[in-house]
Amino acid sequence: MVNVDYLYFASYTILQFIVLATAWNILGGYCGYVNFGSAAFFAMGAYASVFMHKFYQVPIPVLIVIGAAVSGLAGLGMGYLTLRLRGSFFAIATLAFGRDSRITEPVSSVDLVELESVTNRFFVEVATKHRQLLYAA
Repeated sequence: MVNVDYLYFASYTILQFIVLATAWNILGGYCGYVNFGSAAFFAMGAYASVFMHKFYQVPIPVLIVIGAAVSGLAGLGMGYLTLRLRGSFFAIATLAFGRDSRITEPVSSVDLVELESVTNRFFVEVATKHRQLLYAA
């Protein structure tokens, strides 16, 4: 028999890919833009929520709002700067943003290895202990 925790973790991963595919569909399909910055926005929200969880012990629903707000503000700023560009210029600008955001991911003096292990523990905790949030998402 399949472990129940595996099913929740797999459903969480599938929901992540659905969100990213929807973002690609809207920008690439309807608008005609090739955006390479989607993963950077996703990572900014994830790291912001993990940072707040590690240092301030904020409840999970508030962390979801914080992650969405950080990603939304970064997307708003990046959109203001790049949506006037056309064609390959937009793709190059979003590629540069995605590359530059990888440099600034560790948000404080936290070691990257520690932050990655905290991130993994946080998402496993969400997938196993807070199953109702997966259904709400």
